[in-house]
Amino acid sequence: FGELRSPPLAAAVREQRDSIRRLLEALRAGGGADAGSVTLEELSWAQQLVLSRAFASDINKGERGATSGAMGSRAPLPPPPPPKSGFQKAWERSELSTVVATRMPKLPSLDDLKGAIGGEPVNDPSFAMALMPMLDSFNHKSGAVNGCSFDPEANAFVLTAGAPLRRGEEAYISYGDKGNDALLQLFGFVEASNPHDSFLAVGLPEHVAAVARDSFRGGGGEAEVTRRVGLIDSLGLGPSLASAELTARGAPQGTWHALRLLLGSVEEVSGDLARLRGAVSLETEARCWAALRSYCKAARAAMGGARKADLAEARSTACPPRRALALQLRAEKKRLLSELEAALVAVESRSRKAGKPLSTVAMP
Repeated sequence: FGELRSPPLAAAVREQRDSIRRLLEALRAGGGADAGSVTLEELSWAQQLVLSRAFASDINKGERGATSGAMGSRAPLPPPPPPKSGFQKAWERSELSTVVATRMPKLPSLDDLKGAIGGEPVNDPSFAMALMPMLDSFNHKSGAVNGCSFDPEANAFVLTAGAPLRRGEEAYISYGDKGNDALLQLFGFVEASNPHDSFLAVGLPEHVAAVARDSFRGGGGEAEVTRRVGLIDSLGLGPSLASAELTARGAPQGTWHALRLLLGSVEEVSGDLARLRGAVSLETEARCWAALRSYCKAARAAMGGARKADLAEARSTACPPRRALALQLRAEKKRLLSELEAALVAVESRSRKAGKPLSTVAMP
C-alpha cells in the first residue's frame, strides 16, 4: 500500500478484504456442513477469479424459473471434477459456480452475495455473470473493436471482430471503460495512457482553502474562507471538492463551481451564486486554474520521484512484480496530472489572448 502512494486505492482494497471476510461468515453460516472448512484464502481466490474472469450474460437469477435446472437446460454443464475439498462442495452447493451475483466494477455487497449463497433471487439483471474458458484469456485494451456478448438464440457467447485481423495479430477485447485503479484492483495490471483513468483529488479542499486564505489575507482571511466554505456546503457542493475526480481533460462542473465560490471576487460571491456555475470573469478563472495547477504539482510531488524514473525501474528485471505494478500506477497518475496541468496552461494562454475565459476545462 505504501508503494502505491494511492490512499483511495488502498482504502478500496481494504474494503474489499473486509467484504470477503463478511462473505466468509455468511458462507459458513448458510453453506452447509462443508462450508466450515472454507478458508479466507480460498474464498479470496475464488471471488477474485470471478471478478477478473466473468462475462455478463442475459441469464438473470431473479427472473422467473431461472433455477439451476432451467439454466442447465439452456446449455448443459460439463460434469464437475471430483471434489477435493470442503470448499469445492460448499461452492457447488451455493450455486455460485453457475451464476455469480456480482457487478463490475463495483464489488458485490454482502446482501447480494448472501442471496447467491442461499439461492434467493437477485432482482437485478446486471448481476448475471458467467465464466467462459478461453474467452477469458483475451487481453484488455481500451477502445478495442472486438466484442464478446451472449447470443440467446445461439445459446452461446460469441466473439466478433470489429475490424479485419492480420495473421498473428493479437485480438483484444475491452473489459469496460475502467480507470487504472479498477484495472489494478480487479485484474492486476495497469494500462498505459488509459483514456478512462482519473485521479481522486485527496486533499483538494485543504489545498484550495490555503490558496484562498493567501488571496484574502488583507480582506478577512480565515473568516472569509470559513464563510465561503459554508456557502459551498449550503449548495451541496462539498463532495464536489472532497471527492473530485480529475482527468487529463479537466474536472467536473461541480468542482469548478466550488472553486469559483472559494476564489471568486467578493462581488461575485455576494451576488447570484448560480452564476458561478459558469465562468464570470477571467481573473477568477485564472485563480481557479492556478490553484488546480498547484494542486497537480503538489500531488505529483507527494507520489515521489520522476515519472520516467518510475517507468525505468518498473521495466527492470530486478524489480519485484508488486513494486513494478505500484510504480506503473504512480507513473500513470503523474502522467494524468501533468497532462491536466498542460491543458490548464493552454486554456489560460488562449483566454488571455482573447481577453475573456474561453473554457473551464470541464469533463464532458
